[in-house]
Amino acid sequence: MITSSKNSAELVNIKPQFLSYSLISLFILGLALSFVYDTFLIAIIVGSLNLIMYFSTLTLAPDKLWYQYVGSLSLGIFMAQFIYQMHGMIEMHFFAFIGSIILIYYRNWKNQIPLAILVIVHHALFGYLQYTGMKEVYFTTADYMPLTTFIIHASLAAIIFFLCGYWSYEFETSAKISLASNAKLTRQLEIINKGIEFAENIANGNLEKEFKAEEEDKLGLALIRMHKYISEATQKTENENFVNIGIAKISELIRANDKKLDDLSDKAISFLTKYIGANQGSLFILNDYENDKYLELMGCYAYGQKKYIKTSILPGEGLAGQCYLEKDLIILSDVPKDYIRITSGLGEALPRFVVICPLMVNDTVYGVMEFACFEKIESHKIELLKKVGESLAASITSLRTNLQTQKLLHETQVQTESMREQEEELRQNLEELNASQEELSRIVSISENQRVEMEIREKVFSLTTILSESDLYGNITLANEKLCEVSKYSAEELIGKPHKTFRHPDMPPELFKIFWSTIKRGETFHGIIKNKAKDGSHYWVDAHIVPVFDENGNLKKYIGARYHITSDEFAEKMYNLQAQRLGLPLITDSQYI
Repeated sequence: MITSSKNSAELVNIKPQFLSYSLISLFILGLALSFVYDTFLIAIIVGSLNLIMYFSTLTLAPDKLWYQYVGSLSLGIFMAQFIYQMHGMIEMHFFAFIGSIILIYYRNWKNQIPLAILVIVHHALFGYLQYTGMKEVYFTTADYMPLTTFIIHASLAAIIFFLCGYWSYEFETSAKISLASNAKLTRQLEIINKGIEFAENIANGNLEKEFKAEEEDKLGLALIRMHKYISEATQKTENENFVNIGIAKISELIRANDKKLDDLSDKAISFLTKYIGANQGSLFILNDYENDKYLELMGCYAYGQKKYIKTSILPGEGLAGQCYLEKDLIILSDVPKDYIRITSGLGEALPRFVVICPLMVNDTVYGVMEFACFEKIESHKIELLKKVGESLAASITSLRTNLQTQKLLHETQVQTESMREQEEELRQNLEELNASQEELSRIVSISENQRVEMEIREKVFSLTTILSESDLYGNITLANEKLCEVSKYSAEELIGKPHKTFRHPDMPPELFKIFWSTIKRGETFHGIIKNKAKDGSHYWVDAHIVPVFDENGNLKKYIGARYHITSDEFAEKMYNLQAQRLGLPLITDSQYI
């Protein structure tokens, strides 16, 4: 805003040349008038002093208005000098008015005051002196001037000085208004030019250029609002393009690596870590085969160097495991410097910002992505991770389905080929069977006789021997009638149950350690053992446990043959002999009782 003080300062800067040239011209005129009445001395002395006084003031204070007031006084002195030089010629009085008109140029009504005061003092003093009889005063050529005439002259002079002062004031006011208007127009032009420059920057896409508008600059404020809107729209578009390009590139990776899950995981996490500007990244895929559910590290990227680390995370373990359970994004921001250990898939690190995103589709989590960096990740990048998580989850599901389908197809093909071979083998076998049918018919009669004999032997064996079979873990797979009779369990109750079902508390654990170590070595165990029946009673057996091997020499089951010792006294004696030999505790009579 242009102020009045600034306008006055600009008015003060009006060049003094006009007043200077006017005074010099009056000095020269005084020299010219000196030829009329031989007043060279007056013209030179008074005129020189007048100029010296004026130019000294101008030199000492060039930035002040003092030279104007001194110049006004000098104009009055030149008037008095000319009146004296021309011996009171009435026309010389008009130089006061000429001086007053000259002062109008400087548009300062106060400049009229020194000239008016000097004219009043000069006319009053010199008029009085002349009419009192002083002949060399030379105020006027008239012998006598009535008071009325003097008053009229003085009034007219006052009117002229007033009018000149008024014009100076009007010119000053008009100049101030003009200067203010010009300054305002200049300011508006500057604002418009800045606005145009700002608008051109916007048009050229340079949205980083800053612009400040004053309150009254409506156009500038509108441009700022437009700039803000365009910047936000541009940023939004850039963010959307960033997300779309990221999704497109991930889709290309998925299409190019749809055969192996390891390759897809490694390339996807490497690309995403670089794309969002993170420092570390890892990708965990859910492994839920054979009811053993855990998150397996399938790919990682750390500071531009790949690190293949075999590791796994259980659901709920660390941040990654928690993300899997919660099925939601986890953001850890502004991590303090003393927060040195973060239990996550990345191990222990010093990130300042951690983002963990689930790979989820249809509310099912198939894995977890984890990123760590030293700067905050923008919201649009996090939005990208969410969408990529859905794409990767769908791709993992599809890839696993395809791999499973290929596996089943391969197995089907193998089975088909095997069936063809079996069919050919069966055909050959049928031919051999047909050829051997007569031989079999002959053997059948012999086998039938042998079967009857075997049944008789087995019946006798079942009446005298406790027989059982078990798998490698001691679970019963066969129990004969004698075992059911002595243990008082049914066969249905025993099948699938462990042999420790018969274990009696009197038997020390060390005995069974020896028992298992012996048969696991492939050796036969023989020992006296006290067992517990279903009703809580006990019975003693003389046990032989034999390991059975398959055609490859691997253990496949155990067969136990036991003989019931009906005499507890005899059994205890036999057991104590065994215990002494094996270094086991003895069974005392008190225990028997």
